[in-house]
Amino acid sequence: MDHDLITGQWTGRISGLNNGRVTVESEATGNNIVLDIYFYDDEGNLPNFFCKFISISAKSITQKVSIRPFDKLGRILSEADFNLIYPAVEYQTELQISLDFDQNSLRIRAEYRKGISEGTATRRSDIQVAETSAERAELVTWHQFKSAIDLLPLRMNIFRGQGQPWPLKTSFHRTKRSSIQNYLINDVHELRHAFASTKPQFLKHEDPSVLLSFLGFLQHHGYPTPLLDWTYSPYIAAFFAAHDIQTTRIQGGKMRIFCFDWMNWEPLFPRIDQFVFRGSHFSPVRAFLIENERAVAQQSVFAMTNIEDIEGYLYFCESYSHRRFLRIFDISHTERDIMLNDLEMMGITAASLFPGPEGICRAERRLRFDSYK
Repeated sequence: MDHDLITGQWTGRISGLNNGRVTVESEATGNNIVLDIYFYDDEGNLPNFFCKFISISAKSITQKVSIRPFDKLGRILSEADFNLIYPAVEYQTELQISLDFDQNSLRIRAEYRKGISEGTATRRSDIQVAETSAERAELVTWHQFKSAIDLLPLRMNIFRGQGQPWPLKTSFHRTKRSSIQNYLINDVHELRHAFASTKPQFLKHEDPSVLLSFLGFLQHHGYPTPLLDWTYSPYIAAFFAAHDIQTTRIQGGKMRIFCFDWMNWEPLFPRIDQFVFRGSHFSPVRAFLIENERAVAQQSVFAMTNIEDIEGYLYFCESYSHRRFLRIFDISHTERDIMLNDLEMMGITAASLFPGPEGICRAERRLRFDSYK
């Protein structure tokens, strides 16, 4: 059985005993598939539920699984809390789940003691995501990009630069993993122990700001995280777009710079400081920067998200709110040297953005090796 048919993040809706949203996060572990399923009730009259189970690779799965109720703030409910908040709802500890995968569609059926909920979840293929992203992109010159961003109000927007026109996706989701809960329980736990003797300040796991700072630290040192790097500066984003391609040119290749209207986004879609038990969200935040000189130099903003298809989610929110939040600028690879020369005149170089020996070596490499093509 091809794991790619099943793995990934699936989102959709269910109706019946309860009406609401459903998210399925499915990832391969050896020969098995681990599935995390979240049910979110629309009206709040019923609790939200979470279940996890492990299955052999199969297109159709039916299992009786344990469930854990949680409230709208993402707090796991004990039986006593459940009965206090939902006195008219019968407390139960398990239900039967049926999943039927078919390409990019998933049929879901949940059988409770007193009724059934059914629905469909979908995922967009990488090709579909890339096609939509390309349709939204504005192909501009470096000069046109500068003219466009000079009209924007200061610090109302955040920016992200990439050497290729890839869609928005966190480094965690680019690894083909989906279960952020497993990541937080296993990866983050082990990494905290690995850094315990040298970075004890990251051991305060009960503090959300410390977790965010730790993830930012890991991100800037190459470990995959469910954070997406942004910056307040369009020119720093442009540097990363141009610097990322180094001396390699792709015929007809393009760099990509994203511009996101954070200030108009947050009043409509308030920030959520949790990755699990809170539904899909995209939450930019200026982190408390512990042990991260790079983040200061790069004017970093981290976007916390539990979404694999970020652009699809943002486009849905645009349609819902009748507002445009995301702009995409594509610039030809042929303008790379012009961009880097301009940015160096502004004082934006690898040496300024990567404090320490690595930044100096990156800057000197450009001066002494990039001319040999």
